[in-house]
Amino acid sequence: LGLLSAQGFNFFDNQHGWAYGDGIQYTEDGGQSWHTATTPGGYYLGLDFGDAMNGFAGGDNVAFVKSTDGGKTWVSDSIPGFPSKGPLESKVDSRQTLNIGGATGSSTEKGGGQSLQIQGVYFLNSQEGWVGTNVVQGDFETRILHTPDGGQTWEIQGAQGLGATGIIQF
Repeated sequence: LGLLSAQGFNFFDNQHGWAYGDGIQYTEDGGQSWHTATTPGGYYLGLDFGDAMNGFAGGDNVAFVKSTDGGKTWVSDSIPGFPSKGPLESKVDSRQTLNIGGATGSSTEKGGGQSLQIQGVYFLNSQEGWVGTNVVQGDFETRILHTPDGGQTWEIQGAQGLGATGIIQF
């Protein structure tokens, strides 16, 4: 295993598994050999696959990525209210609506000290899944988001305030 720091491991079956942390690695032979996946970078805190080919991972700096080839390659993805890995330049307007935007950099807002992670990732199958956020500090609210269609759309289901949703399981 070539990760400097492994946050966790996840196996879909007895042959297909993934290690994640300061990158993502995959195995197709039950862990006898591990291969480094192509990712946009980041530190990953949660990863799950709904089937052997389709998976999502989330982590620090709002890192949220998707794989459709069994975890060999990962591309940036996004969920409602959060950019796909970038600075969280947020402003709360007079109606208490949070507007977030950005494209590159860290997740700490200048002067605001906000930090957000996508931490819990869980899929029942290739279509239905959930992700949870971890709000370290700032004006963001912890959220649990649900997709009924393999990540094409996401809806907020619950959790509010500061806190973490590190493990989602059914």
